[in-house]
Amino acid sequence: MRLFPRKRTCQSWRFVIVDGHDRHTEPGACRECWRVCTNVIGKEQWAQGSRRCAECVESLVTCPLVDVRRALVREKDLPKSVLQVLQSDPNGTISSKAMRRLEEMGPRDDPNAVVVLRTRRQLREATPAPEPERPATTTPARPSVWGD
Repeated sequence: MRLFPRKRTCQSWRFVIVDGHDRHTEPGACRECWRVCTNVIGKEQWAQGSRRCAECVESLVTCPLVDVRRALVREKDLPKSVLQVLQSDPNGTISSKAMRRLEEMGPRDDPNAVVVLRTRRQLREATPAPEPERPATTTPARPSVWGD
């Protein structure tokens, strides 16, 4: 038994918007823009490997700075739920990176999930070739000059 048990506190930086201050997008780069979180994480979440509280996850996912969300999607061991939220990010690079990371994680839990076909070859193989449309004949057929 430890003399001083390890405290299950959030190990994340929280972004704070400061008026009139230069933009510091790297976590911990500026003590005015970034604050250390001191929230306690539940035993179940800690046992599952989560080292960031729900408030920090929400603030990082909804951060107005694209660079912060881009750094978040690049983190190793990011939970699947966070990647699913980042998959619908308005920035295309973030959402595509989140989709790729989700695909790398393995099969989806939901059997009814929509499969996104990213390459043209995958799309071409999954979509049958459309039949060419024939122009509609609007003029009546003329009688043959040969008398047929």
